[in-house]
Amino acid sequence: MNKDLLYWIPAGQYGKEGVLSLLAQHPEIRFVSLIGIDLAGNDTDEKIPIEIFMKDYDDFFAGKAVQTDGSSVVFMNIATLNDARVDFVADSTVNWYVDYNDENVDDATGLPVGTLRIPSFLIHNDKFIDSRSILKRSCDYVAEELKKLIAGKTIKGMENFPTGEIQDIVFTTGTELEFWVKTPSEKETVQHLSISQRLKEQYWQRMRGNVRTAMEQAIEELDARGMHVEMGHKEVGGIKSKVDDGGHIFDVCEQLELDWLFSTNPLQAADNELTARIIIREVFRRNGLDVSFKAKPIIGVAGNGEHTHVGFAALAIAYAFHAEPLTISIPACIAAAFFLLQLKDSAKIKGDSATALLCSGALAIGVMTISLSTGMNTDVCNYMFGSILAMSADDVRLSVILGISVVLLFILFYNRIFAVTFDEPFASATGTRTRLYNMIIAFLTAITIVLGMRMMGALLISSLIVFPSLTAMQLCRQFKTTIILSSVFSVATFMAGLTISYMGSIPTGASIVVTDIVLLFIAAGIRKMKEGF
Repeated sequence: MNKDLLYWIPAGQYGKEGVLSLLAQHPEIRFVSLIGIDLAGNDTDEKIPIEIFMKDYDDFFAGKAVQTDGSSVVFMNIATLNDARVDFVADSTVNWYVDYNDENVDDATGLPVGTLRIPSFLIHNDKFIDSRSILKRSCDYVAEELKKLIAGKTIKGMENFPTGEIQDIVFTTGTELEFWVKTPSEKETVQHLSISQRLKEQYWQRMRGNVRTAMEQAIEELDARGMHVEMGHKEVGGIKSKVDDGGHIFDVCEQLELDWLFSTNPLQAADNELTARIIIREVFRRNGLDVSFKAKPIIGVAGNGEHTHVGFAALAIAYAFHAEPLTISIPACIAAAFFLLQLKDSAKIKGDSATALLCSGALAIGVMTISLSTGMNTDVCNYMFGSILAMSADDVRLSVILGISVVLLFILFYNRIFAVTFDEPFASATGTRTRLYNMIIAFLTAITIVLGMRMMGALLISSLIVFPSLTAMQLCRQFKTTIILSSVFSVATFMAGLTISYMGSIPTGASIVVTDIVLLFIAAGIRKMKEGF
């Protein structure tokens, strides 16, 4: 596993511009392959130059960029030589994985050449005809029929469950992948294998030599692609390997199993399985071992099982509506701000205690929700540390509208906000409705924090609010000039940090914070110089 490589692009975290920017930062990714699965289970593997993909990005999702013919895919009585055109449509709802060729090193970067594998649907005469589309239609059909079946009915053991409020059926899919591993040139008798199997000489035994190495490397490779392997172990089949005079393992013939975290998207689970097989084959090959996933590669002894576990859950909460993060987080953050105002007036819970209570409680609820809904199969780092590339087009539009609204409201209520923040008791004595304007300040702050969290993350957003004002206070003594200068510093450090992040391929939020810190020290140095003179 190489930390300089991009192994996957998570579904839904990058828009068009984000994907293109990410690929521009990884010139070692030289090709794109649209992966369609025909009715025989074969996956396509063409090599399209990355430049074409970046130039004609939208065409890949409209079925206009790539096509094949009926002789290249197995579609019996569907795509024939007389009616052969089959179009590829890229699927943006699942993860995209990068397949690296360790035997082909890019001269410019010194890194292995990568191919971005994009799962796709296949269309013939305006109809979806591939295995992935069949799986999707099957899940949609089962979900709709289940909702009809249980709607308004009482289920034994779930009498209090509101079946009439079910919005969606979510399928949870997990797999157990078994496979045989052997030294290519070695052959074993069925009798020897059968005796070892009946005695369970291999089951859950310790792995040794190149088998152990290959298993550990395979787990690391799968983890790098976000599959989060839960277990790798020996299965029942196989015999004890031999050791030569140099201490090297040979005459390998064993059965292994690998399991990774389930997915709530059946298509994603199927894509993960396909990618896992490719990775496992390549890793074991590099270690001089041959891998077979055939159901019965050796007649008379243990066969390979590909166990698929499917469960489903009925959702009757907001998650079922597939709401955008900002549409949920904005009202939640505003409500939290008003809640803090109420706690501030409490005689028993004050200041920092109230903040700690709400923050720790909200974080705990968030982690539990993610864990229960996705099994932590979510990139939490994007929410903790931010990713401006993760913002969708709707996020950007909403951010612009709300940002302008915050500025206009601040200008409109500037005098009263100044009075409340500068001397609240005096403002109250003069008849100013301090509670109302505290609520306005809380509202503006909540909006600012929510917008900033998508770019900076929950852990770094406070720095974006605090550092520019601290820097401006080093140089100004008036409230208005401090506000104006801190706004200028905010924009300047944000753009500088964004540029540094792009040029250095480092996290955006951290780059902006470091830029803020540098500017703060410069301002403090200027203030010290002025005071010295």
